[in-house]
Amino acid sequence: CRDCEPRALIFHQQYADLAGELLKAATRIDVVIGIATTAHEASDYEDVLAGAASEPPPVTIDGEDIAYLIYTSG
Repeated sequence: CRDCEPRALIFHQQYADLAGELLKAATRIDVVIGIATTAHEASDYEDVLAGAASEPPPVTIDGEDIAYLIYTSG
């Protein structure tokens, strides 16, 4: 958490304890979403989905855009 400076944390209730440790270690998590839990003041995953727009965002996608970036420690 200190190395990559995550901005969001999404976790399932079975990992609530670990999520708490990650939140203590991270310096800048702005979004916390819990699946089947609202531990650590997390927003409920189902509520987040229900509040999402039904239309895709008005974003132009370029063929050179990064689709995802995988970050590992090793």
